[in-house]
Amino acid sequence: MNRKKAVLHLVLFVLTIYSTSIAGAMFDEYGFTFPALVHLILNPASLRAGFPFSFWLIFILGVHEMGHYLTCRKYGVPATLPFFIPGPTLFGTFGAVIRIRGIIPDRNVLFDIGMAGPVAGFLASIPALVLGLSQAAIVHAPLQEGDVLFGDSFLIWILEKFMFSDSGPDLVIAVNSVFYAGWAGLLATTMNLFPVGQLDGGHICYAISRKFHRILSITAIFMMAALVMYSLFEKGVSVWLLWLLILIIMGSRHPALLFEEKPLSGKRKLFSLFALLILILSFMPNPIYIH
Repeated sequence: MNRKKAVLHLVLFVLTIYSTSIAGAMFDEYGFTFPALVHLILNPASLRAGFPFSFWLIFILGVHEMGHYLTCRKYGVPATLPFFIPGPTLFGTFGAVIRIRGIIPDRNVLFDIGMAGPVAGFLASIPALVLGLSQAAIVHAPLQEGDVLFGDSFLIWILEKFMFSDSGPDLVIAVNSVFYAGWAGLLATTMNLFPVGQLDGGHICYAISRKFHRILSITAIFMMAALVMYSLFEKGVSVWLLWLLILIIMGSRHPALLFEEKPLSGKRKLFSLFALLILILSFMPNPIYIH
């Protein structure tokens, strides 16, 4: 890596620490208001409240991308180190990416590269969720019309049932920003595991079969469109709408492999069921909605 690229990686990383720290401080102490944003920008010492969120979110995103990167290195496929992307989002980032610069030789290598990121990111999200829930409290707080709610995945539902025995319509689990970092990690895992185009899920499906990849890409887009329409009538505009537009633009395109004829090994076909399990555990029908 030349010096210019190294500086770019470092600058983006530092900016992402800054932007995610702002988001974390808003989650934990200041709330998501414009005056709070101005205060945090003008008073850098206040960002300490957001460091736990920043650490866990960057850790989860970094582990995901390093899973891809290290697998590329294992097979000699040229790839960049992760680029962290700061941004004015709820979580202070647009995520992280690596760029694969070479042609992937065969289906087995493509499968391993595609699987490594989601598996690593999913496993890294679990301790953040557990830690966040361990520091949470059950509070009596009846939901009000207009409250912004974060949806549960099946994994979060299991953890909440296991860690909290109390339940009721007026009882709410008050969590901190560490939990939201794990929550964001599950959302990122879900988005990447969609079996569409060149997403991680698309890589996995293409490794199984090029025809299978095309069919699932189109099917997944239609299923997401159906979910967005259902959410529109039930709970208003879904945050999945933006992702649906991205999936439509992405389509079913996938670059060819160097040796297309080499089949995927049987053990990898079996292991693909683990990717499906992760998707089921991580998926949130309504990630963010208004009560």
